[in-house]
Amino acid sequence: MRSLRTLKLHCFCFCSQTINAFSVATDPELKAKVIGRVQCITKLEDMLEKCLAVTPGYKPPAASFELSISPEVKGHGTGPSTSGKTKAEGSKKRKRASQEKENNPTNDTTLSSQRDEEEDVDTTKETSPEVRANLKDYKGFFRELDLDVFLILSSGLFSKSIMDSELHTKEVQLLQLQPSQLEFLLRDLLDKTKHSLTTRKKTFLHAKSKTSVGFSRLDQLSAHQVAKKLVKFLPSLCQHLEATNDFIQTLTSRNDGVVDGPGSTSADALKTKSCFQIILEILLCFFLSVIFVILGRDGLHAKSSLPVLEESLGVFAAKITEGTQSTNVIDLSKKCCQYFEKYKDSVPTLDCGLVLLKLMVALTNLNSQERSEPIGSLAETFLKREWLDENGDRCKGAKYNESLQRVIRLHLCHAKDDTLKAIETICSTGVPELVNAGSNSCSTTYPTLTQPTFSSYYRIMFEELVAFQKKIPMFSSREEADAQSQKLIDWNVSVRVMYMLISMIKAYDGRANVTTALKHGRASLEVFMRNGMPALDWMFKTQKEDVQSLLKNLQPSTRALQYMCNHTKVAQDISLNNHVPALKRILEQFVYRVKAMLALHGCHQAMWVGNLKNKDIKGDEIPSQVCPDEEEDSESDEEEEEEQREEKMSEDESDDEEDSENGVIFTELLGSN
Repeated sequence: MRSLRTLKLHCFCFCSQTINAFSVATDPELKAKVIGRVQCITKLEDMLEKCLAVTPGYKPPAASFELSISPEVKGHGTGPSTSGKTKAEGSKKRKRASQEKENNPTNDTTLSSQRDEEEDVDTTKETSPEVRANLKDYKGFFRELDLDVFLILSSGLFSKSIMDSELHTKEVQLLQLQPSQLEFLLRDLLDKTKHSLTTRKKTFLHAKSKTSVGFSRLDQLSAHQVAKKLVKFLPSLCQHLEATNDFIQTLTSRNDGVVDGPGSTSADALKTKSCFQIILEILLCFFLSVIFVILGRDGLHAKSSLPVLEESLGVFAAKITEGTQSTNVIDLSKKCCQYFEKYKDSVPTLDCGLVLLKLMVALTNLNSQERSEPIGSLAETFLKREWLDENGDRCKGAKYNESLQRVIRLHLCHAKDDTLKAIETICSTGVPELVNAGSNSCSTTYPTLTQPTFSSYYRIMFEELVAFQKKIPMFSSREEADAQSQKLIDWNVSVRVMYMLISMIKAYDGRANVTTALKHGRASLEVFMRNGMPALDWMFKTQKEDVQSLLKNLQPSTRALQYMCNHTKVAQDISLNNHVPALKRILEQFVYRVKAMLALHGCHQAMWVGNLKNKDIKGDEIPSQVCPDEEEDSESDEEEEEEQREEKMSEDESDDEEDSENGVIFTELLGSN
């Protein structure tokens, strides 16, 4: 068995070296033979994945001798091997059967038949789940493919003559790259692109040659030389991208628009969808590295990389504009974004959609634009689409949630109107639909908004709210009245959105959501006190009603945050309690900051103090939080609760009487000045 595995590895390396030798040949017959060798490699790859999975301790022979160190198996000793356990169980069964045979010699036939049946059952259990090894762990034991090999990507249909024993043409076989061969070449090209063009962190006392295992010949070229070679492959990649897009669209139209219809999970369909995503990943890695140089972070190679960028952008821009086209990088990048945007309906997975969004963001960076409406609308399209796995179930898991969070952030950052309106739309449309739906259902407008993914939505929306507040410019008395009024409007809208987010805790009071509200609610109040209160100080005389309305709208949010502090104390959650002291401190500072603003305008008597009742997140009053045995230990906590204040602008005495039990109350300010 070991000799057979070694033989397959040698065959794999032989085919790789043959492809390296004849990949630049122009003879159609030789090109057909090269494609045939690629087919042999994919078959050997499938067999090696099965063979190496059952022997994780096997170390293949070295295939490259250019490095000073020998390659290692990355997954050595960590594979899902159960051979030792199987042997132990088999030996125990044989010993037990032999003992029973000695004790009962008359039942020899019965015992042997039972033993055979047990072994058959065990064999069935062992072989039913097919375990495959990851060949990336054995990358140092395979011969490396040269960059010139990827000229095969531009190959079309070739004919190969099969000879008989007398060297006469027996039949003519037509050969072209199949999805499995295309995926093999694209994955290798992606690995080479990442290794050569991606900036790697240099760590201390780590051998440099270890990172070059499997890329020793590629490291002989500089990153600029690799980029120039990749430009030659872009027309072929563009051709294969369009071909995979046509395949996916044809399959979807054949199923009357059903994405997970018949044939969508076949081997060729899965391979084709994988090729679609890999091509986008190659283009993303390529453009990110070149744009990184062009934007001035590496000034030594910026001039030499600019022609590479112009030529690469021109390949895709030519698909949009016929005839002569502009050589301006900004115009070319806009046309490239239009070209890639048309593939949004063919995106098979959310991960692939995220790669497409990142590619468009990288091209948009050339325009020096902070906001791009096409990216925001494309991200919203992905959020409004239901993503299913190969089994037809709704996608879930940590990797899916991570991709979803990035898509949500891109949608909010590049929204058509602005970030706050996008958050309001989700809060007013998607969340109520989710609340009214069942536990296993989702929002009709945003199918990606489900019970498990709500915490992802909630955290990203709160983070983007705080980021938007930080971007509101500081107040200046030299500004025009319209600019000052616009800042006040922005703060009003942000306060309203903040209350919408905090009020969701009543329906979704999970630990992760409460942590998000405590953490980012405090951050929002800190930004408001630092940037918003100076504006209120200046506009209090001229726009008293607007300032009064803003503080009035902020009071329910501060009250709800205080209720969350009470909830964490009752729940006795250590991780939640860590956020409480800082939040209570900022709430108290906010009270005194408002008192200072009133004193500045000579109406400090307009605010009077009342004790805040202890209530939980739902708004129900907590009868007692102190046990008789813990009274002495909690006296300091009770004093802090009595000092906790909230503000409210009141115009009616009846409102004052009703809210006097809930916190700090402001009397009528209009008549006190």
